[in-house]
Amino acid sequence: MFLTNLLPGSRRKLGLDVDDVRARNPRIVYARGSGQGPRGPEAEAGGYDALSFWFRAAVADSVSPPGAPPPPLPSPGFGDVISGLALAGDIAAALLARERGGDVPVVDVSLLGTAVWSMQIGVAASDQVGPDALRGPQRQLPGNPLVRQYATADGRWVALCMLQPDRYWTGLCEVLGVPALAADPRFADARARAAHDGECAAALAAAFGALPLADVRDRLARQDGQWAVVQVEAELAADPQVAANGYLRAVEFGDGRRQRVVAAPVQFDERSPRLVPAPGLGQHTDDVLARAGVPAAEIARLRGRGVVR
Repeated sequence: MFLTNLLPGSRRKLGLDVDDVRARNPRIVYARGSGQGPRGPEAEAGGYDALSFWFRAAVADSVSPPGAPPPPLPSPGFGDVISGLALAGDIAAALLARERGGDVPVVDVSLLGTAVWSMQIGVAASDQVGPDALRGPQRQLPGNPLVRQYATADGRWVALCMLQPDRYWTGLCEVLGVPALAADPRFADARARAAHDGECAAALAAAFGALPLADVRDRLARQDGQWAVVQVEAELAADPQVAANGYLRAVEFGDGRRQRVVAAPVQFDERSPRLVPAPGLGQHTDDVLARAGVPAAEIARLRGRGVVR
C-alpha cells in the first residue's frame, strides 16, 4: 500500500504518481489524501482542514447564527482526523478487493468530500426547505423547548435533546424543582408547548439559570431524558464514560515517558487496538533498504552523504 498527501505536481516531480509507482508494483493499493479531491479546477491546489473541511463545506456556518461574528477556527486537526478515518476504511476495502481477485483501485479521500458527507442531511434538506431554513436558530427545532441549550448559574451550558418531549416533560420539571410547569396548561403537551415555545423556553432557562452546573448534573441524572454538558477538552479527557470505554490510552515510549493519547474509535471485541509510539525519524531506514536489496556498505555511504537518515 502506498499512501500520500503530496500535491499532484510534487508527485509528478518526484516520480511518485500512480503510473510511476504501479510500474514497479501493479498490485499496489495507491491511496491519496487531498484538500478538494482529484478532479476539478482546484485538484492541484492544497487544502487545510480549517478551510476545505470547516469553512468551505459549511460546517462552521452550521453552528453560527446569521449575523453572528465570524466563526472561530475548529479544534486542531478537526477535519484531518475525520478524513483520516474515512481513508483508513477505504484502504481496508481496497485491500480486501485486491485479495479477492478484483481490480486494485486507486483510493481517494478529500477533506472537502468528507465534510460534504458529514453535512449530507443539511445539504439534502436545503433542497427541500430552502437555503436559509436550517441556519442559526432554526437548528434549535422551534416548537420543542426540550431540544435546546440552557445556561447554568455559573455560566456553563447544558444541552437537551429530548425528541419525545411528552415522555420526559413531567420528570424534567420535577428534578429541576419546578413541578408547577408540568401542570401549567400552556405547557400541558407537545402541541401546547409548541404554541407557547418562547414562554416555555424562558421558564426552563430561569430554572437552569438558578442552579450551578454540579447541581444540574445531579438533577438531570435522576430523570430519563437525554442531555449533555457542553464540555471543554480537559473535561472530555476526564469524562468517566471516556475512561470506561478505553477511548484514551497511555503509550509507553520505553524510556520512562508515558503519553495519554486518543485511541481509534473502532473497537474489536470491546477493545481498542494496542497503541505503540510512532517510529522515530529514520528508525527503520536500514531495514527498509536491506529488504529492497541495498547492501549495508551502500546504506552507510548514503547515510554519510546525508541522503538517508
